[in-house]
Amino acid sequence: MKKRLAAIALCAFAALPALPASAAPKPGIVYGGHTKQGAQVWIRLRPDRRSIASLHLDWLASRSQCTNDRPIVMPEDLGAENGFPTLKIRHGRFSQTVSERAGADDGSGQERFTIAGTVSDAKIAGTFSASVTIDVTGGGSYTCTLPRTSFSAVN
Repeated sequence: MKKRLAAIALCAFAALPALPASAAPKPGIVYGGHTKQGAQVWIRLRPDRRSIASLHLDWLASRSQCTNDRPIVMPEDLGAENGFPTLKIRHGRFSQTVSERAGADDGSGQERFTIAGTVSDAKIAGTFSASVTIDVTGGGSYTCTLPRTSFSAVN
């Protein structure tokens, strides 16, 4: 019985039409990877691959990068689907600087985030930098600054 099933499966496979080389799948639109800091990066392109629909990454400023001597983790969600200007891809490159209100456990303030990178069928890679100034509830403020850091995500 096993031989008969194997023979039937082999015949069924042999009967499948060969796909022409032009039928190779189109490049995907979802990329995943990590920042140099080890945080996850998720990027989704629009189906036409001319812009980034959504980008998420977290950045970490260490104690030495914050004037209050305490580390901070800030999430970034960019792209039109997240209420930000469209990240256009031109000639395989993109860049954007965003300034926005930011919240922290101890207050709120202003954040500036800059990202730039390149897009290929297989990979998106680039750099980002950020700074945030938090006005502490009850008085005072502190600033955390992350110098340019790399990221890479694969399709």
